[in-house]
Amino acid sequence: MLERRFMDLRKLSFYQKQKLKQIKSKDIFLAYRDLRRALTEKYGMEQTKTIHEIYAKEILKRHYKLGVETSVWIGPRNIDLFIPSMRLYHGAVRFNGLAIEIDGGIHNEEHKMKKDQAKFEYLNFLKISSVRFNNEDIPNGKFENFIIGLKNHYYPDTRTRQRLMRKIHIETILYHQDLIISKNITLCKALLPIFERSK
Repeated sequence: MLERRFMDLRKLSFYQKQKLKQIKSKDIFLAYRDLRRALTEKYGMEQTKTIHEIYAKEILKRHYKLGVETSVWIGPRNIDLFIPSMRLYHGAVRFNGLAIEIDGGIHNEEHKMKKDQAKFEYLNFLKISSVRFNNEDIPNGKFENFIIGLKNHYYPDTRTRQRLMRKIHIETILYHQDLIISKNITLCKALLPIFERSK
């Protein structure tokens, strides 16, 4: 019986790691792509971009020509903007990738604040940096100044980026097992037995 859990890929057994290595990143990406379509259908509102998010993406593209992702699913969370090639240090610990949230006033409500806190804790667990901006920070220059200040932390290293995205794709597939089975997402279902707990 498969069990949804707060997945830590470092806790996979040797057998599971070996099986996972045999699967090409392209196949994992294709499975993730199909899942993302199903998630878009289920949570359509989360995929609707605000004018501030669109403007923020334009600013990012101005400074970082490659590797700006929008509406990225990381496990159970949908991220407004994501830069996989950003590398930041929190103390002595290296975090790969930067998740950016652009929030309106509704995020100051208590239930939204709790949801946002859970999102940032989850990203922290995955060693992915995260930052939140309010809508008004986009046109007033605060967001762009922050982005300019990160240029020394941008490493367009293809291998590091690919490893991070592979990890994110697997994490997301594992979290949404129920949806994968109910929607019969074939490419994803083929991966699930690898992560089945031993009896």
